[in-house]
Amino acid sequence: MSDTITPRLRIKAQPEVAVRAKAVPPPKVRLRVLPTLLPLEIELRNTGAMVQWRYLGQAWQDLIAIDAINASVAVGTVTTLPPGSPATVVNVGTAEDMVLNFGIPSGLQGIQGEAATVAVGSVTTVGPGVPAEVTNIGTPNDAVFDFDIPQGAAATVAVGTVSTLAPGMPASVVNVGSSGAAVLNFGLPRGAPGLLASVVAGANVTVDSTDPANPIVAAAGNVGGPASAVDNRVATFNGTTGKLLKDSGVILGNVASRNIGATAGTAAAGDDTRFETVPNDYVSNAKLANMANATVKGRNTAGTGDPEDVTMSQLKALLALAATDIVSGIFADARLPTRLGTLSKTVTDWNNAVENGWYMASGLGGANAPLGSNNWFYGEVVNHQGTGWCTQTLYDFAGGAAIVPVWRRAQQNGTWGQWYRLREEGFLATRAVAGTTDTLTYADMGGSVEFQNGSATTCTVPPNSSAPFPVDTIINLFQYGAGQVTVAAGAGVTIRSAGSRLKLTGQYSAASLRKRATDEWWLFGDIAT
Repeated sequence: MSDTITPRLRIKAQPEVAVRAKAVPPPKVRLRVLPTLLPLEIELRNTGAMVQWRYLGQAWQDLIAIDAINASVAVGTVTTLPPGSPATVVNVGTAEDMVLNFGIPSGLQGIQGEAATVAVGSVTTVGPGVPAEVTNIGTPNDAVFDFDIPQGAAATVAVGTVSTLAPGMPASVVNVGSSGAAVLNFGLPRGAPGLLASVVAGANVTVDSTDPANPIVAAAGNVGGPASAVDNRVATFNGTTGKLLKDSGVILGNVASRNIGATAGTAAAGDDTRFETVPNDYVSNAKLANMANATVKGRNTAGTGDPEDVTMSQLKALLALAATDIVSGIFADARLPTRLGTLSKTVTDWNNAVENGWYMASGLGGANAPLGSNNWFYGEVVNHQGTGWCTQTLYDFAGGAAIVPVWRRAQQNGTWGQWYRLREEGFLATRAVAGTTDTLTYADMGGSVEFQNGSATTCTVPPNSSAPFPVDTIINLFQYGAGQVTVAAGAGVTIRSAGSRLKLTGQYSAASLRKRATDEWWLFGDIAT
């Protein structure tokens, strides 16, 4: 059977008694019986074996065994007893369908109180948005209420559109906003066309009044122009009637040589500075003077002057070339750009070496040399397709070492890529570390690092921001000394390894690092935790 009781209440009316049933979470059911003056509460509970009852706050009493409960518990009669009588509960039903009759004593009659009063105190208008408030400044029996009532927000009025209506239409004003924020659109009719009362004939105007209802007014003589004009400026028509003129702002002057119309003429130098300057790309090739065969435009005469037709023999003399130089394909070194001659062209910044040829740094390294090296560099540049596209290959002369490191990078659409080191005849360079701390450098790319100390040693992998190794770079690590080598991640770097192992296993062990992403490396080989 269930360990909860769902009461069914049958309430008989009593004039001075109100009965209310209140369900509580299982396993307890509470019945509250409220006399008119003295409230009492009776509780029922399920102990697992018995249903018990009590007056709230008093000892529990057995009502019925749980095993005897089959159907329900209901409230029968509720009887008001004299004040001071003990409350009673009697089951007038059966053990399975209990009907409980309650006897509840009434309370003592209270003293009659005075009648309460309510009055309105002050009424204050507060600002928009302030919450309304009512405050009792009197007493509970003689209340005096002060009211704070917020005023409404200030309204706004703005002008929206102003439309011109046809003559005779009614004017209109339409609010396209809201009552609190009005936006008024105006429609204003224009006035009706005016009537010309009379026209008086004069020197430049004639009037044909043969038909008085439709007089004909015609202009004659001088046309009308602006109120003032500048001397020698060209006058142009104002409109299409042919009767009004305006000042064009263009000055031609009074000199006959300034004839630049359809008739042949000249524009004398100095008459107008605009004739002395020809816009760029204004004179076409077809407009240049004819030239003799095998000549070029230049100047062979000493000093500054007009362009001339220069012959091939004159051109060779200007270039200091013998007659057979171009035929045999030999140019004198003095006539070649420095970067193509016997000696390399010297640069201070490798970003400026972008034309085909050979270059060398003006000192150790040079600006924008391969990272991690401050040696002498010589290099070649191959330009692919003009400005912004080239490849640089630099040779790192590291103090006369037998193996010359070779570096390469490319410029694509004006943007330089990273330097990366090429393998030299299958060799991988090895860098020895004698101390107990070391950080990998750009020069270690593709090579090996040998740790030789007898004490614990830390090898740090730097972030890409300080050593931008290309993705897929591999660096080999060797523990030659007895000190165990631990691989540590620099700021923002993540090192992946099986079982999160980050140490070489012992002396003569080896491991490799491979760059997987911008700041992510793999560590594999003889590694331990």
